[in-house]
Amino acid sequence: MLDGFLSGHLDDVRARQKKAIDVSAEKPADAVATLHGLAGQESSIAWDLVDKPSPTPAELARDAVASTGALDFAILDTYDVGLTKTGNAAEAARVSRRLIAVCDAVKGDCSEERSRAEAVLAQNP
Repeated sequence: MLDGFLSGHLDDVRARQKKAIDVSAEKPADAVATLHGLAGQESSIAWDLVDKPSPTPAELARDAVASTGALDFAILDTYDVGLTKTGNAAEAARVSRRLIAVCDAVKGDCSEERSRAEAVLAQNP
């Protein structure tokens, strides 16, 4: 919701989020299109769906990563988990390396995200 508040379009963001949740399981591309540009919402929904047997979480998170220029370690983490759950080990390892680089660059408190990324890299060097 922060995306909507900051952009001054909170009602629009709420409507887009509801629509995306309604269509995400059946039509992942529609969910991505609905939330395109709202990285926080995409990442939030992707995180909620990450354990579901669907490519939707990774697709939503990939779009969120693109929207933020791959500079948000929390969104990179969501994408990384989604890739790992869908069996895309090579891409997950690439995203893990990026996540760690972003954590180092921003000197952020990302110990949880870093730990998951390091586990992915240990499995897929």
